[in-house]
Amino acid sequence: MKMKRLFALLSLSVLSSLAACSSTAKTREISAASMGADYPFTVPSGELRCEKRGSGGELVIFRSGGKDYGVNGTAQSSGYPAIDPIWKSAVPGPKVQVGTVIKLGRDLCQ
Repeated sequence: MKMKRLFALLSLSVLSSLAACSSTAKTREISAASMGADYPFTVPSGELRCEKRGSGGELVIFRSGGKDYGVNGTAQSSGYPAIDPIWKSAVPGPKVQVGTVIKLGRDLCQ
């Protein structure tokens, strides 16, 4: 009986924590149309979000086509795949800078 009660309490605690996280998550839709030349991705649009970690890290994540990508190093080192497959190259030149997207994402953690 005690084990069932403990399991029920733990389950409730986990569900409450998940609900709290999802309800407070801030997101922002970004697109090539809204950002113009500053938009660094090859996909037309996606959802930007920021996840705060207890150690003070802010993970900037971009979601498009049902897949999450780590925009900043903190997100990538936490297990999110790099943006390389959808990172647009400037013509001619190197990759389009992601600094603006990182700032927009980190602003969502504030």
